[in-house]
Amino acid sequence: MDKWKISIDRNHPDLVGQFVKAIETGIESGLFTRGERMPTIAEWKSLLDVSAFVPRRGMGILAEKGLVSVRRHVGTIVNGLACRKWRGKVLFITHSHGGLFHDSRLAFGMQSVVEDAGYEFFHVHLPWLDKEDGAFKSEALLRHLSNGINFAIANSANATLCKMLVDADVRYMILNDYPRELPKVTARLNLTDPNSKCARQLADYWRKGGVKSVLIVDFKRMTPEKTYTRAFYDAGISVNTLNFCPGEHVNALHDLPQAALEGVKGYIDRNLPRKHLPDAIFFYDDFLAMGGLTALAACGLTDPAQIRIATFSNRGFASFWFRPLTRVEYDPISTGKLIAGFVLDILKGRHPNPPKLQIRFIRGNT
Repeated sequence: MDKWKISIDRNHPDLVGQFVKAIETGIESGLFTRGERMPTIAEWKSLLDVSAFVPRRGMGILAEKGLVSVRRHVGTIVNGLACRKWRGKVLFITHSHGGLFHDSRLAFGMQSVVEDAGYEFFHVHLPWLDKEDGAFKSEALLRHLSNGINFAIANSANATLCKMLVDADVRYMILNDYPRELPKVTARLNLTDPNSKCARQLADYWRKGGVKSVLIVDFKRMTPEKTYTRAFYDAGISVNTLNFCPGEHVNALHDLPQAALEGVKGYIDRNLPRKHLPDAIFFYDDFLAMGGLTALAACGLTDPAQIRIATFSNRGFASFWFRPLTRVEYDPISTGKLIAGFVLDILKGRHPNPPKLQIRFIRGNT
């Protein structure tokens, strides 16, 4: 811990600048090596006898420069890349429509592939400024745009974000886009692209279990349930849908559980007296499944023999469920690597086909 006692002149007004410069010098000299865990904010306060603002802001600047990175359950890690000559910069931009845990796993998968190819990689998350009109805090993004970006990857097609990228003359790709009318978008990739094989496996599984009717719970942002609807019809299963629209019922993913809880409970309350409940429910998002399962429990429908449950999910999120869900699942880290390879092909001047995502059907006990 002694080597982290960097020298700071408290009489100088720019304590943050001194902190950043000292860390940069330590990394460049090899004093602080790649993969080494740095002190926590509380430990920095004790070591340097400064307020928490100094190390917190300093770490933010160092992270933006790519000199350090924050890893979940690990802490702040030295990247040790200060002297590396980069060919360019790739930026992964997320904002509050997305789940930060999921987006961090995507970024983790992208980073190694992008940096191995010689490009600097940054993940910038833009928190809401006013979620009612879709505005977000853009200071961090503006700093990156002013320093030049070769390619940007955005987790959804926020109109303000797209305009900022176009104005900065940055090529960009959209993941899980809402509208199709996007200015100068280079590429699109739907992470929840319907997989016909998984749809048939789920439909056959439920048909063999005696399911004759299914409710698809979704929110209108992509082209979601058509593949599954077709598979259910082909298996002789009737289909109804319950849709939520961003901006109408929900403004961000963290609103989805409550929206699904209210929507599914209302659906059950309307249909339970008439005994018109479906044999199964398929949630096209794991956040929707969270609220929907709560609604079913509130209505006393927890036995899989009454209503079967399945959801589209990702490997990281699925581990949080109390009991294993029947699900159509993909791995964000592997997907991040596929996205990075796709972007690198574009940067090389190629015109690659979008990668085929690795999606699989997993039977649970719901």
